[in-house]
Amino acid sequence: PDLQRPENGEVELVVVDVGQGLAVLVLTRSHALLYDAGPAVADGFDAGERAVVPALRALGVIRLDRVVVSHADNDHAGGLGAVTRVVPTGLVQAPEGSPTPAGAPCVAGDRWHWDDVEFSFLHPTPHFPYLGNEAGCVLRIQSRHGAALLTGDIGEVIERMLVRRSARQIRADVVLAPHHGSGGSSIKEFVSTTEARLVIVSAGFGNRFGHPRAEVAERWRISGAELVNTAESGAIRVWLGASGLSVREQRASKAWMWDAVRVRRAAGLSYRSESERPRGPED
Repeated sequence: PDLQRPENGEVELVVVDVGQGLAVLVLTRSHALLYDAGPAVADGFDAGERAVVPALRALGVIRLDRVVVSHADNDHAGGLGAVTRVVPTGLVQAPEGSPTPAGAPCVAGDRWHWDDVEFSFLHPTPHFPYLGNEAGCVLRIQSRHGAALLTGDIGEVIERMLVRRSARQIRADVVLAPHHGSGGSSIKEFVSTTEARLVIVSAGFGNRFGHPRAEVAERWRISGAELVNTAESGAIRVWLGASGLSVREQRASKAWMWDAVRVRRAAGLSYRSESERPRGPED
């Protein structure tokens, strides 16, 4: 069947709904990249097996040309093994010093081209020590029709660094909200410099950290960006193509009768209530 892959110079992003974690599939005309693989619990739920692999199969992706693991935290790297065991995979990259098995480090300045789309790393810089979140791989994707910025779990220190060092490069139509929209990220200077039109939060329904924080979401909205959240939208598909920027929220486009979010909305409930969202260490 027609897989409706992007044309040359176009790019599609699929933010898989992995709960409180991250997995983003990036598609060009003839290539596929996976940025993070979601969480996994020993002898329990593995987002790589239960969400990422089924999404790849549904989209007709039979090979991953490259996998980027932003950093080694479980909610980003836990599902990697389940994916690579069943999907043929090319180069795996992770920050230098990360415990994640990788064939090469991600280093600022490295770039490559697929199907007239440019990929480039903005962080970490050469010899940057592995510091978990703050060493995360920041990936810029530049198509003919706009740019996307994948930020992992960086916080305000690295955001300020990027604003100072790479202000032009962090401008993007589509931005993945750093660190799931935590209170220690998406500082005002970073938000305004990106000039984002669409901001995506990957967060778990009713997560204990309160991600995205209300003040962070408001900061993005005040800047003029539309904000969508996997906890509300399910999987989110974004196209940067000849027809412009398009987005589809899976929960809205294909509703199921057992959808917990839809049921709560129908009952007039909202998990966004601050009383339901205790602060945690990731705030």
